[in-house]
This record gives sequence, C-alpha cells and structure tokens, in this order.
Amino acid sequence: IRLVNTTSEEISLWWMFQPQWRTIMLGLTIAWIGLGMLYYGAILVVTQVFAHQNQQAGTVYFNYVGIIVATSAEVAAIVLVMQLIDPWGRIPTQLGGYLLGALFVALLCWGETSVGRFGTVLQIAVAFGARLCMMGAAGTTWAFTPELLSTRVRATGHGFVSGVSRVAAAICPFIVQTGAPPLRIAVIVLLISIMTSLAIQLLLPETSGLAMGSVATNPNNKMENVKAATIDQHYNSFFAERQQLLVAVT
Repeated sequence: IRLVNTTSEEISLWWMFQPQWRTIMLGLTIAWIGLGMLYYGAILVVTQVFAHQNQQAGTVYFNYVGIIVATSAEVAAIVLVMQLIDPWGRIPTQLGGYLLGALFVALLCWGETSVGRFGTVLQIAVAFGARLCMMGAAGTTWAFTPELLSTRVRATGHGFVSGVSRVAAAICPFIVQTGAPPLRIAVIVLLISIMTSLAIQLLLPETSGLAMGSVATNPNNKMENVKAATIDQHYNSFFAERQQLLVAVT
C-alpha cells in the first residue's frame, strides 16, 4: 500500500503570535509554568516535611511510610480525574486541583512552624491531599492542552509549553529549598496557584464535549460561539476518511 498526494509542512513558533492563538498560548504557557512549579514544589515540600535531622549524629532520617502513602495519592488522583474531568469540565477540575493542592501544601508548611505542629497521622493525610490534588490538576492540564490545539500546531505547541514547564520545575528547588521559612514557601505556593488558576479561567476556553482542535475555529475564543462537532461525530468522520483513503490506495 502506498499513500499518494501526501504533503508535509514545517511549523515555526511564530504561529503562536497569530491572532487566533495568542490568548490560548499565553494561557497555556502560564498554566504549564504553574504546573511545573506547583507539582514539583509539592513533591519537594512533602519530602522535606518527612525528613528529620539528628543534629548530634549529623544524619537525616526520612519517614518513608509517610512518603510512600503520600506518593500513592497519584494513583488515586488519576482514577478520580477520570471520573470528574467530563462531568465537571477541564477548567473546574484544574482550578480545584491547583487551589486545593496549594492549600494543602500551605497547611504542611504551617505544620512545620512552632505554632502548628501536626501529629504524624494528620501530617500524612495532608501530604496525601496535596499530592492528590496536584497530580489531578497536572494530569488534567496534560489532557486539556492537545484538545485546545489543532492538528497542524499540536505537537509544536504542546512541546513548547512542556519545555517551559521543565524550566519552571528546574527553578522550583531554589524557591522550595531546605532551610527556607515555611510560611514564605506557603505564601509563594498560594500566589502561584492563584495566578495559574486565573490564567486558566480567564484565558482558556472549556473543551469538554468538543472535537480536538475545534477551538481554533473561534477567533474570539468564546465557547458559546463555537459550532464544533461532538467527540462522537469527530471519530465517525475520522474513520470514514480512513476507509475512503484505504479504498483509494488499494
């Protein structure tokens, strides 16, 4: 079987500055910066909370039970998001995850102060909640991004924002570092979560129930004006086109 009339096209990053993509790419860039800093920041905070220094021996003891339980929250987060992402929508799921996750991280930081000492069980529960919410929000952002971008620019756009997220994650250890005041870390995490949530809410449209990339057909970026096919119609059209192509080349 040989495909005929195939064409290839190179896409540069300049497409992000086109009118129909500016707002979406700005919102996605901010969202992915928040993803990198909040998700990896939560991991660093949880690890530091369960680290206990022995000043006399000069060693560090980790509560591995607490770390393992908190890490297992990511499995629960995937299952939970699979149940909520369609009924709630992509944007509310992200907002709830980032804001609640930041609140749990702030509680962990407050628990490290002399005023708010937590017991071990409560500390593990709060850490579990932090990892659960951050993983759920991050997973939703991963699923949400390709739905916003059309096929022509999907790989380039997704790769760009993913790279930006890696840079943000690399900066995160300099903010959430050992010895930093816990309340300062809590305030920074809360501010980042608020800015990320505002960008998602104000700059990005909801894609639940729409075909992938159909948002690009709406220059005003308002979902009430988008007349796109549903997901089922999109797949039916896709398979019909593939069947016609096979008939043409065989």
